[in-house]
Amino acid sequence: MDAAPLIAAETGSAVAVDARALPRTAWGHATPIWWGTWSLLIIEGTVLIMLATVYLYLRRLAPAWPPAGIRPPAMGVGSATVAMLLASVPPTIGAHRSALRRDRRAVGRYLVAATLLTFGAIALRGLELAHANVWWDTNAYGSIVWTILGAHASHLIASALEDVLLCALVFFGAMEPKHFVSITVSAIYSYFVAAVWLPLYLLLYWLPRP
Repeated sequence: MDAAPLIAAETGSAVAVDARALPRTAWGHATPIWWGTWSLLIIEGTVLIMLATVYLYLRRLAPAWPPAGIRPPAMGVGSATVAMLLASVPPTIGAHRSALRRDRRAVGRYLVAATLLTFGAIALRGLELAHANVWWDTNAYGSIVWTILGAHASHLIASALEDVLLCALVFFGAMEPKHFVSITVSAIYSYFVAAVWLPLYLLLYWLPRP
């Protein structure tokens, strides 16, 4: 952000600042929403790390993992979810870059594609739960598998709903510069949702297999 000159005049013990020359829109770390989003990512990332730690702790205690008579989650649908999440990254990057250029038409095009792919990942997550080969209340293994899948699903749903609101704004609302900033910050959250699932996918789908 370009630094605009400030006019300050001392009035007793106070300082009066004329901020009229400052830009009305800030990008990146110069805006509070950027810091708020990264704080949220740290919190959500910490929760997922804790869940992964519980999974590994239970695995170490168990004589067999998964327990005898239970097959690991179906690999096919789990891999399809990963593919869907990775496919959502390029249009998200497109929306991010278009927002930096304030190209409303391009933002809308990329944002719709990213939103549809995120909803596709949510649908596949439902199939993942159906093909987990264990119920959440069967045993500790089932509980932690469902909790990890469900926790990440909540992030997918939050990302999709935010994208829907942004799409409505882009196509039907009165766009202001600050809304383009919101789109760039939303893209950061989408990157997180896609990236954080990769190690969790390996944990749930590959680690239990011989």
